[in-house]
Amino acid sequence: MRNEDFKRLNNYKYPENSQENVNPKFEKKNKRDFANELSISTNNMHLLQKRYKNEFKGQKAIYKENVDYIDFSHYLFKKVNYGYYKSYLKLMGGFIIKCNLDITVDDLKLVLCKIFQRNVYIPYRVKQDYYKLGNEIDIIIEKCIDIPLKRKTKKVNKVIYNPKYKLSKSERVILRSKLTGNNTYQKTEDKIQELIASGITKRKDIAEKLGISTRTIRRHLNEKRVA
Repeated sequence: MRNEDFKRLNNYKYPENSQENVNPKFEKKNKRDFANELSISTNNMHLLQKRYKNEFKGQKAIYKENVDYIDFSHYLFKKVNYGYYKSYLKLMGGFIIKCNLDITVDDLKLVLCKIFQRNVYIPYRVKQDYYKLGNEIDIIIEKCIDIPLKRKTKKVNKVIYNPKYKLSKSERVILRSKLTGNNTYQKTEDKIQELIASGITKRKDIAEKLGISTRTIRRHLNEKRVA
């Protein structure tokens, strides 16, 4: 990686204050924006959908047991001290390659550099040597490509949704409940309707009675209205 390329990418600012002062709402938005900026898949759900596409047979979702599911989104925002950045980037590179089979070497370099500049606390003395730092990241990327990820993927039971259908969040919840045998969603729906029938119509009052959020109440009522 050329010196000027890495210097251009490395706009990381060393944090003056601790993360305790960060507003959680803005932090969540920043994470979402950063994930969109990388333009990569942080899980292998799209690969599972391709693998089992012949089993959908017109269904909106199927339930599969013991599938190799990967989700590394929680690693994407992990803050790392400079001394551990090599092992961290190797892990991230392995995950990215496994979940993005068509990613190019140049794109992988760009993604890892952005992850590095966002998540790694860089000492000031190291910031001066951009050329050395850029070369080290190049070596890490080569190892990610040549050596497959050793970490074993978890065997989990997973509901795989048919990509041909654009399902809302509530529709996914209903389908998951039906396929897994967990009817919590339907039970909540029945309780809401019972309270409404008894004369309790305000969302806040219903939420207090059931111990759930008003947002959940609104989602249930909107779903009922659409149906």
